[in-house]
Amino acid sequence: MAARVNGAEISIHQVNQFLKNSPGITADNLSAARKQILDKLIDEQLAVEQAGKDNIDRTPDVQMQIEAAKRQIIASAYIKKVTLESVKISDEDTKTYYQEHPALFSDRKIYTLQDIGVQRSDDINSILTDDFIKQKSKQDLEDWLKSHHANFSIESYVRPAEQVPLDMLTKLAKLNAGDVTILDLNDIKHVIFVINTKQAPVAYSDSAALIKTFLFNTKAKPAAIDNLKKLREQSNIQYFGEFDPKSASDSKLDISKGVAGLK
Repeated sequence: MAARVNGAEISIHQVNQFLKNSPGITADNLSAARKQILDKLIDEQLAVEQAGKDNIDRTPDVQMQIEAAKRQIIASAYIKKVTLESVKISDEDTKTYYQEHPALFSDRKIYTLQDIGVQRSDDINSILTDDFIKQKSKQDLEDWLKSHHANFSIESYVRPAEQVPLDMLTKLAKLNAGDVTILDLNDIKHVIFVINTKQAPVAYSDSAALIKTFLFNTKAKPAAIDNLKKLREQSNIQYFGEFDPKSASDSKLDISKGVAGLK
């Protein structure tokens, strides 16, 4: 037991459960975090007790929220059970992923970059090609963009490989300090100047657990969607009113959005 509030017990298990879902916990702040969590649970218990005295827990709105939370918890537990049973990631899977992505692991680098982001413009974009930018220094390009009244921004940053979008990393991994490349992301054309690269490889033994978690999460959602699709096919589902497909062609529900909400 961690504490007793007006006779109601707050267990160590409750503290640990809350702790498990708390971000940023380290060995250095663990003790302080546990005390803060206990204080929150005590405040929560006091509020729950008072709510009970005021019959707030019996109001229709609160009852509906309790039922909704209960349904979500149970549904999430079911989805977790389904994915754990159906999605299996082998050691061979993790090794294959490691070998197929050297830029993230065996040939991992830390990149120092200067990024000139140019807003889309048909006139400007047609001129900004790989051949064009390779003939100009960063300052030359800035002067050229200004002379053409382009809408652009300049940013300098350092990024390890895992913090670079994979499509961008594929290009960067082939470049060295002094090189430049172009990337189209969303509505912005990025001219990336590679200022420096530093080798920082990660061994398979240090990344296997992370890779396995990533691969599991990648496959978990499709597996859950497939399971719910089969359940729908096996069930008798009736729609009424505005949700009836016969009366509204756009009333079909998106299963994937439903799964995304089960966290």
